[in-house]
This record gives sequence, structure tokens and C-alpha cells, in this order.
Amino acid sequence: MDDKKVFRIILLLAIVASASASILIDSFEGKRAEYFVFITMFFVLIGYVGHFLLLALNWIAFGGSDGDGLRLVPFILKILFFPFIPFIALFRYIFRKRREAAARRREEKERPERERKALERANAEREAAYWASPAAQEVRAAQALADIELKKSLALANLSIREQEAAMETARLLRQEEEERERRRIELIKSM
Repeated sequence: MDDKKVFRIILLLAIVASASASILIDSFEGKRAEYFVFITMFFVLIGYVGHFLLLALNWIAFGGSDGDGLRLVPFILKILFFPFIPFIALFRYIFRKRREAAARRREEKERPERERKALERANAEREAAYWASPAAQEVRAAQALADIELKKSLALANLSIREQEAAMETARLLRQEEEERERRRIELIKSM
């Protein structure tokens, strides 16, 4: 980042900070402009000092913008984490094995359902292939003929049952008519 951009950022932050300070602090009443200028200059100075401190810290700790710094923080982190590398590798291995075992268990649990569905699909395909064959066409024709014969026999049985019921009804009506005639004749004899 070039110096103009740094100056603009620091000046903008200083103006915002001094404006908010001069508005919020009640003891500046009547002298807000003078305090605003003073606080702005103070924050610009603080900003530049902070900027150069951060540049120095960046050069010391992380290698700076050109990569020629001391790189102390990565070096310290490597030294600190070096003893933990085998443990990290062990934990990664353990967690990977646990994930694989969970996947195997889930697959074992789902396998009977998958096999059942595959068997149903195979049975459906085999049945569809069978019913598409000429032998199945003959079986269908035989079944259709048997169904027709069954319907005919049922129709004949129903017809004979209806004839019997009609004959029984006729006999009942004749019997009732005969009883009615007999009753009238008895009444006629009694009335004489």
C-alpha cells in the first residue's frame, strides 16, 4: 500500500474519531473547533506511529511485504506444534477409521433392503419377460377360455336357480289361492 493511501485512511479515521469525541464530550462546549483540530492532529500522529509499528511488527513476525523479514511467528508456531504432529496424524487416522466403520455399518444395515428391492425388480422383470413369451400367450388364452366357461356355467346355474325359485313361487301362489278358495267355501257353508 502506498503512502498516499495510508495517509488518506489515517486522516479519515482521525477525522471520524475527533468528530465523535468533540460531539460526545460535553466539556468541549464553546471550543469544539479548536479541540477538533487538536484531536485530529493527535489521531493522525497516533495513526502514523501505529502504522509504522505494525510495519515493523509485520517485518519481525511474518516476513514483511517483501518477504525478507525474520518470520518469527511461523517459526515459533512450527516449534510449538512440532510435538503435536504425530498426535494430529493419529487423531486424523482414528477419525477416518471411525467414519469408514460408520459407513460400513450403515451399508450393512441398508443391504437387506437393497437386496429385497433388487429381488423384487428381478422378479418383476422375469414375470414381464414370461408374459411377453408365446407360452404365456397360450396360458392367457387358456385362462380366458376357462373364464368364459366359468361365466357360462355360473349363468346356467343362476338360470336354473331362478327357474326353481319361479316354480316355488308359482306353487306358493297356487297354494295360497287354493287356501283362499277353501276358506271362502267354508265361510259360505257357515253362512247358510
